[in-house]
Amino acid sequence: MYPLFESIKVVDNEIFHFDEHYLRMQNSSLALWHHQIHFPKLEKEIHRRTESGLQKCKIIYNENEYRIEIQPYRKRQINSIHLVENNNIDYDHKFTDRNQLLQLSADIECADEIILVQNKNLTDTTYSNIALWNGVEWHTPKKPLFKGIKRKILLEQNLIKEKKISINDIDQYSKISLINAMLDLCEIEIKIENVIR
Repeated sequence: MYPLFESIKVVDNEIFHFDEHYLRMQNSSLALWHHQIHFPKLEKEIHRRTESGLQKCKIIYNENEYRIEIQPYRKRQINSIHLVENNNIDYDHKFTDRNQLLQLSADIECADEIILVQNKNLTDTTYSNIALWNGVEWHTPKKPLFKGIKRKILLEQNLIKEKKISINDIDQYSKISLINAMLDLCEIEIKIENVIR
């Protein structure tokens, strides 16, 4: 019924990057349904329903309607990551059906999260883009599974740089940061020695 979703960060009723999220919703609807969604009251409704503190606003939607789910946000504890190779998964829109990704993660018991590897190159975790620190600058995979809003903003701010990162390049880096709409650069970092290959 609602094949797509969008997650938006809200802090004390301030909605972060609403225009960018809404544009992505319009682009996804145009790609999938050949017309752009039109939800003129969405931003005001989010404002009306949010409370104080850090909250995650999840919008699930189809071409005609949407539903808003808002809850306090708590970061996951990620201490280790397992590299998992799979060249068949395609996730170019934020689909609510994430079963393929979640199944890959569920099959791994030796780590808290996975990074999907495609054609020997790093892409994303199951819920975030990534950036790797080489001691001088942050690099993010040139071909991620999904191009997130936070990744886009960090690239525009020149805080991260795109680079093709193969599994053989990992030892050039000291740590990995997870980034998404709810996570800024450096909020969750995993040491490279905690990456299982």
